[in-house]
Amino acid sequence: MSRNFWLGVFIVATLLVLASGVFLIGDKEFLFSPTFSLKTAFENVGGLSVGTDVRVGGIREGTVQRLELPDAPDDKVIVVMKLHKSVHNLVRKDSVASIRTAGLLGDEFIEISFGSKQAPDLDNDATIRSTKPVDVAELTSSVAAQTKSTLAAIQVDMEALKQNFLLRGYFDKRGY
Repeated sequence: MSRNFWLGVFIVATLLVLASGVFLIGDKEFLFSPTFSLKTAFENVGGLSVGTDVRVGGIREGTVQRLELPDAPDDKVIVVMKLHKSVHNLVRKDSVASIRTAGLLGDEFIEISFGSKQAPDLDNDATIRSTKPVDVAELTSSVAAQTKSTLAAIQVDMEALKQNFLLRGYFDKRGY
C-alpha cells in the first residue's frame, strides 16, 4: 500500500472522530433537537452555572442557558433554561423549579415538577415559580447543634447513673 493511501485513511478516520464528537457535544447541549425556553427566579443560585442540568421527573431534559443578575439588591437572580420540546406538555404554569444537589456533596441541578392537567400550557420564555434552595452548610450546622445537645444530655444521664446507689459499684470497678 502506498503512503498516500494511508494518509487518506488517517484523514478520513480523523474526520469521523471529529464529526462524532460534534454530534455528541451537540446532543448534550440540545443543539440538534427542538427546544423551548423557560425562566425562573431564585434568591441565591449557589453553585449553579451555565450548562447545569435541568431535570423533569428526575430525567435530564435540558440545560441552564443563562444566569442574569438582578437589577436591584432585593430582586432575584433569573435563570434561563433550555428544555427539550418533548416535555412541553408536562411542564405547566403551576410547575415549580428547585435547586437540588446530587448526593451530599455532588453537583447541583434544577428539578422541575410536573404541572397539573388543569393548568394552562406555557409559552416560550414563560416564567415558573421556584422554591428556596436547601443550604447544605445550614443543614450541616443544624445537625451538628442537635448532635451536641444530644451528647450533653447523654453525659448528664451518665452522671446520674454514677450516683445511683445500685450501680455505684459497677462504675467504680471500671474507673468511671
